[in-house]
Amino acid sequence: MFFCRSLSTSQALVVKTPSYPCADHSFTSLQQPRYSSSSPPPSGSRSYPTHHRMKISLALSLSAALTAASFSQPLTRTTVATDLEDAMAFDIAPDGDIFLTEREGRLLRVRPSTGGIFEVAKIPVEHLKKTDRNSPYAREDGLQGIALDPDFAKNGHVFLYYSHPEKLVNRLARFTIKDGVLDLATEVIVLDVPIERANKVCHHGGALEWGPDGLLYLSTGDNTNPFETDGYNPVDEREGHEYANALRSAGNTNDLRGKILRIRIKPDGTYSIPEGNLFKPGTPKARPEIYVMGLRNPFRFSVDSKKGTLYWGEVGPDAGKDSDRGPMGYDEVNQAKKAGFFGWPLIIADQKPYSKYDYTTKTIGEKHDPAAPKNTSRLNT
Repeated sequence: MFFCRSLSTSQALVVKTPSYPCADHSFTSLQQPRYSSSSPPPSGSRSYPTHHRMKISLALSLSAALTAASFSQPLTRTTVATDLEDAMAFDIAPDGDIFLTEREGRLLRVRPSTGGIFEVAKIPVEHLKKTDRNSPYAREDGLQGIALDPDFAKNGHVFLYYSHPEKLVNRLARFTIKDGVLDLATEVIVLDVPIERANKVCHHGGALEWGPDGLLYLSTGDNTNPFETDGYNPVDEREGHEYANALRSAGNTNDLRGKILRIRIKPDGTYSIPEGNLFKPGTPKARPEIYVMGLRNPFRFSVDSKKGTLYWGEVGPDAGKDSDRGPMGYDEVNQAKKAGFFGWPLIIADQKPYSKYDYTTKTIGEKHDPAAPKNTSRLNT
């Protein structure tokens, strides 16, 4: 998997990210954009706003269009850093230096002009040990996203998203870099996302991006085990199988997982809720930080620098064919021009619904209604 950022009309930076033991997917299709309709708060058993979706027939047409629109001349490859260990994400400082995170906790500064690589900090994180790749615990944890403050050249602030080594949270925090070194004592906790780590749960998202409106966006995954549901949507209601039910996370308006969050950072490191998020502050059983929800694992995303439109990819589940339980696995490219619900784990691709399914009796029920999806799970808090 690769993470790319445009540097100019003639340059782009690409970092190869690691393959995880949670590679539960196969690339089966490319789906595009679900355009958000109105987004009223859910009521009753938690119904959601719907989206209209359009399919792109060829991934090549999308990539070709992006290349033609973004770069004024053909790209050539120049290696600026090697021997990285599980590189995860990066951001680029005003002076052209690259700040890069590694999953096991190192924050590096790469100087393309000289090829120098400097360790800025070692962040204590929970992560899967290389010697224990088959462990059922902490399979995708570690140091994840990074976003330099828009005024980084003046204040040295950097925002990191990482798996706390002692608490069951993924933490968004602000640190300060001074004289080339990040002091751990400067940490200001912005937001904790409660998570689970046992039972082979996967999907943490972890990307950070600034929008043109000065808002900070953070992606989170559904934090769910994808291996025990036959390649279909994980909605296991049995006692003791909560870890295999994304209705507790991605489909839950009162949970921060399986979402892209949007907040406005204040000078002291706290945050406020901007206008236009999915739920207003004070909405019962709903987190106001949520911008879009119903996501499986938005590992990386991008915000249009002019219009503020949000784009992200979703790797789908493993089902190899359609059945009475639901559709085969689809990968998606999604677009959000406004806040909304994007279907998972009830709907996938271009409005393809899953059926209700009883894991105890193996009984297949009626299909979910794409026009009015409802979360009736006992885990919907």
